[in-house]
Amino acid sequence: MRRIAVTARRRSLARRGLLVFHVLIGIAIGGLIGGGMTTGDAGPDIAASPLSGLARAATLPAGHELTPRSTIIGSAARGSAGPSTCRQCHIGAQKPVADYNANPECRECHLPPQAGRNRPGTPSFTAVTSKGSAGRSAPPGSSPHATATPTAGGTIIKQRMVLIPAGPFWMGNNGRGADGPGDEDERPLHEVTVAAYFMDVYETTNAMYKAFVDATKHAAPKLWQNGAYPPAKANHPVVYVSWFDASEFCKWAGKRLPTEPEWEKAARSPDKRIFPWGNQFDAMKANTPQYWMAVHQTETADTMPVGSFEAGKSPYGLYDMAGNVYEWVNDWYLPYPGNQYPNDHYGTKNKIVRGGSWYDCLSYGCGLSSPSYNRSRFNPDIRNKGFGFRCAKSAVHHTGATAPRAARASHTHASSQAPR
Repeated sequence: MRRIAVTARRRSLARRGLLVFHVLIGIAIGGLIGGGMTTGDAGPDIAASPLSGLARAATLPAGHELTPRSTIIGSAARGSAGPSTCRQCHIGAQKPVADYNANPECRECHLPPQAGRNRPGTPSFTAVTSKGSAGRSAPPGSSPHATATPTAGGTIIKQRMVLIPAGPFWMGNNGRGADGPGDEDERPLHEVTVAAYFMDVYETTNAMYKAFVDATKHAAPKLWQNGAYPPAKANHPVVYVSWFDASEFCKWAGKRLPTEPEWEKAARSPDKRIFPWGNQFDAMKANTPQYWMAVHQTETADTMPVGSFEAGKSPYGLYDMAGNVYEWVNDWYLPYPGNQYPNDHYGTKNKIVRGGSWYDCLSYGCGLSSPSYNRSRFNPDIRNKGFGFRCAKSAVHHTGATAPRAARASHTHASSQAPR
């Protein structure tokens, strides 16, 4: 019996060590990918940037060390779905080998659809137009049902929008190189032109979502009690929302989900940067597993109030475009123009999530998820503890006419030479 106990302990330590290894690799590669470029540099392609080894690791505050106990994927360390379990299913472009609904170990991340949820074709709420008290169209993001009021627990963050100007930007990449495995679905680097649009500054919070739930009787997310979110999480991004939930909220608020090109431009800007803040990964600029491991020295990570990382804003002033929660976008998961890699997940069966989250896929070795070009895909019914969203809105032209509901994007395959 003693030999069995010792063996079990060794296996447990080995599993924990594997988790720490993946997180350390994530931190190291964050430094590697920024090696040869500076913010705003339109020089060599990302894959061709010079790299300088593990010494260019993520920026950490003085006095913070990475210890073996700093395992940020706490659920895996506690014995639920761990890296080996996830890796059996998450195997790149191949079809999943596990059924989300039939495998209990998958449900912590992939909550199956629940009975009674709102679905297209069976609306259970009344549409509300975005009008001010005088009947005029309210400014983008100022609709009363897209905001909330202060409570005894403190000031509630109100949503606002910023204008993202029309024009081209560079989307995708030509291969991550030393930036972990990544996926071929990010290729190739190509130029995309989008029409002008507005984008939410913040991810949709629990308080914002509650206004929607109260007004429409839409089902509340998992973990809410009696239709109420945890009191301390009013300003945290809402999670356990499906693509359909997110889309319905945006429509109710007089908006829509952003397209994938709109999302990436808002995060990345036209200068082809890798992260919202530049080209060097910095654990102190986003709510990622690396942040929790470096700062909190804990096995338990979580969402944080939106806007917590002032230095992590995108060039357009948007918060949390890297980390905190993955964000649903409107698009189906399809290959980029010029992408020749076969992928069984392509088609009209998976929707895209962007931006990475506090609960990172490093647990099954898929590479750093916070680069602005990272793509992930899921069944639109899935509800996950790391999934949220923000909304967009087409800009109004000077003639007063509204642009098409989803701003059109034109893709141009990029040559191997980046723009000058």
